[in-house]
Amino acid sequence: QKIITNGENVTTIVQDEGGAGGGAGGSVLLFVNNYAGNLSIDANGGSGSSNNNQIYPTRCHGPGGGGGGGFIGTSATTLPAVISTTLTGGTAGSVLNPNSACAGTTNGAANGNDGGSKFNLVIPEATVPFKKNIDSVRINETLASCKTFDFNGIAYTNTSAIQKWEWNFDNVSTANGQSTSYTYPNYGTHRVKLVATDINGCKDSVSKVATTNGINFDFVFEQDVCNPLNVRFKAVGDTTAEIYWSKGDGTVITTIRNPTHQYANPGSYLIEYCTGNASTGCIDTVRKTIYIGWTNANIVLTPDTTICFGTSKLLRSSIDSTLGFCWSPVSFLNNSGLANPTTNTPSTITYQLLAVNEENNLIPNGDFSTGNTLFTSDYTEGTAPLSSTEYFISTSSVNAGPSAATCNDHTTGTGNMMVVRNDFSANTQIWGQTVNVTPNTTYTFSAWFQSLFTTSNAQLQLSINGNAVKDSIALSTTTCTWQKYSVIWNSGTSTTANFSIKSKANTSGNDDYFAIDDIKLALYSIKQDTVRISVDTPFIDTRTDTSVCESIAVTLNTSGAVTYSWTPAAGLSSTAVANPVATPADTTKYFVTGTNAFGCQATDSVTISVKPKPVVTSTGDTLICRNTSVTLFATGGGSYFWSPATSLDNPVSPNPITNPTTVNTKYVVVVIGVNNCISKDSFTVNVTPVPAFTISADKSVCLNTKPQLNATGGNYYLWSPTSLVSNPNISNPLALTNNTTLYSVLIRDTTCGDVTTLTTNVIILPTPTVTAEKENDINCAIGSTVLTAAGALQYAWAPTSTLDNAAAATPIASPVNTTTYTVTGTDTNGCSNTASVTVLADYSTRVSYTMPNAFTPNGDGHNDCFRVKYFGLIQELQFVIYNRWGEKVFFTTNPNECWDGTYKGSPCDQGNFVYHIKAKTTCGPVERKGNLLLVR
Repeated sequence: QKIITNGENVTTIVQDEGGAGGGAGGSVLLFVNNYAGNLSIDANGGSGSSNNNQIYPTRCHGPGGGGGGGFIGTSATTLPAVISTTLTGGTAGSVLNPNSACAGTTNGAANGNDGGSKFNLVIPEATVPFKKNIDSVRINETLASCKTFDFNGIAYTNTSAIQKWEWNFDNVSTANGQSTSYTYPNYGTHRVKLVATDINGCKDSVSKVATTNGINFDFVFEQDVCNPLNVRFKAVGDTTAEIYWSKGDGTVITTIRNPTHQYANPGSYLIEYCTGNASTGCIDTVRKTIYIGWTNANIVLTPDTTICFGTSKLLRSSIDSTLGFCWSPVSFLNNSGLANPTTNTPSTITYQLLAVNEENNLIPNGDFSTGNTLFTSDYTEGTAPLSSTEYFISTSSVNAGPSAATCNDHTTGTGNMMVVRNDFSANTQIWGQTVNVTPNTTYTFSAWFQSLFTTSNAQLQLSINGNAVKDSIALSTTTCTWQKYSVIWNSGTSTTANFSIKSKANTSGNDDYFAIDDIKLALYSIKQDTVRISVDTPFIDTRTDTSVCESIAVTLNTSGAVTYSWTPAAGLSSTAVANPVATPADTTKYFVTGTNAFGCQATDSVTISVKPKPVVTSTGDTLICRNTSVTLFATGGGSYFWSPATSLDNPVSPNPITNPTTVNTKYVVVVIGVNNCISKDSFTVNVTPVPAFTISADKSVCLNTKPQLNATGGNYYLWSPTSLVSNPNISNPLALTNNTTLYSVLIRDTTCGDVTTLTTNVIILPTPTVTAEKENDINCAIGSTVLTAAGALQYAWAPTSTLDNAAAATPIASPVNTTTYTVTGTDTNGCSNTASVTVLADYSTRVSYTMPNAFTPNGDGHNDCFRVKYFGLIQELQFVIYNRWGEKVFFTTNPNECWDGTYKGSPCDQGNFVYHIKAKTTCGPVERKGNLLLVR
């Protein structure tokens, strides 16, 4: 039996608040003195929730702690041995988002404590319930200056005073004490939270919105990508007459609200913009440390390169061309407005590339891939067709409204976008999101827009912290055309900022349709890289023209390059070396292209004139008989030289006479033409040798075989006795005899009249007498039989499928049906014969399938193993044996295995055991149960 009272696991992954702790294990009270069976009690604590900190990754909301283990109480002095308990505390949650600034923080409260037990329990233990001490908590605030508040905490308690006061300001800063002061970094509405803790550790909290006084203003700026030290500043959120700019390099401007300033050197500058508010008396300055300039980066993919004069080079880059870039100088570039232009510079030049760079998007769901999540809007989510001030998230704007075009998203063409119907109410937020930012960091805030209306009058704004930083965005009247608008902004001292897209009122008074996609906040910088293009002019030189005889090789020596390529390839030893060997068949002009270390090429040529060799006609290969002579001849030239000269009557004659004494003599004739070119020819004079007549050796063969006879050395053959060969007039007839026979053959070489007679003997060997027997036939009790073969040295039985060893003299046969087995026996001479035996399979008479009731596993070789016998041919088996306590001591599915009286390697004690047999045999299913006595 089992009692389960585990605490609940909290599986929700919290995104924007502290995690929930796991549930505690329950309590179990036992008022039972005796318990007959086994009982287990599980009262474990649940696991706390994990936290991914995706929405506010820098606020470090903790995960939930594990729940405590449960409690076991009993009126007995101890728990009976048959009762087991598990009271383990639950595991704490963890921070799951590795990109969160909180990834290294401590996990939520520690693992829950293990539970405990109490004995001699008397219920009830207490009758006085716990009384709550804290009734409520309040905050009183006083605005001390434009952005400074004095806060005072008030708690209403019953008995005990508050022991601890904890303040939190915008999740950015904290303080302790009942009273405190805090200055917010910027104007607007802010959040303050107070948590009060009493002597019992009980807590209560309250949150409140505090609104600062003064002006919510800021500034943005733009860098000239071709001159990053030239910066245009733009004031936003302020229209007062008081203007004061400090550019951080000693320059002060008091007359221009949106000035442009040229810095002398790159570096970090403290930019100050000061303004006033006469109505409130609050004067404030926005101070931001901004890096002005660029950073070096590998944005040019093309390395410093040497090109050949008159060629061009593609300058490849890794930049996003939509963000802005600048090549300089523009000389010899085919189009400086391309991210990857081509240069055909005639001389060495260094190009510089400046490009705007944006890092990863910090706005979750900026492409609306997760639908209508993670942003806020003054508009209402609707469905097609949209009503005024409604939007929907979709892959298409189909049916958005009357006359609205059907367009797709900007990201992939198949993703989501925000489709809006706008009524142009002033300063209405269409989309907004608060994002954590890093202080003194420069970002780009951008979005893509497309009109869905041909008469679009949409006027939109990009806004940061309530200030319109990109005003009067006018959409194109061409539908389904995406336009990008962006602004550069520095975070200053801020750690969070609100980014929004707002509607600006227009004069048309008509609703409009448009779409928004790929809203992005990313780190901004200008990257710089250079590439040097050097120009090289190559030169190569090869040998002078020359004349050679046909088939005479000449080396073409060339210099001035690293690698070479020759054409045509005909007659060259190699087309890729400086000095190939040329052997052209005809007069040929060779061209060589040399490539130097910079990959530049030059070309030269050489003509090889070929003089023809004399055309030689000669004797050709000749066969003569021994002790005869022959006249050789050659034509085609003016002079002749023969070799070897020892057997010739005149080695310089065109037709010498030879009487060779060797079997084969090769003669070479050198013929010199009138142009002094030489040809050679050769041929062989073969002298017929004394023929080597042979006949196959004596051989022994088995009875009823036809051995092959073989003779060589002639071109005429006559075998005898002629009636005992397959063909008496060939060199290799078959011998047709079952008796030992002497064969003779007459061999003649008719070329020079040589003849001989040879003999060979064919000996006939007898075949062995092979017998086959069986031990028994097959029935329901006997499932196999032993076959026995005799009379030979080696055996091969068939069919093999029901035999344990088809190559044995005594294989075991287990046929399902009546089967005739044939054995082939082979003796020491390799002669063979066959015999057969039929094993009958009769399953018409059933048997009792009995088992013995005792066995003696004492190692004496008699009755040592308890097995299944006399069940016939077993196809499937389950054979199991239990001891007196119901433990399984033996199990097998193999009919050939038996129990030797051991369990886990040790001998079992003498006594009674129970066996259970379930088998499927050729005679049907069999099931037997019984008792077995093991006798030692």
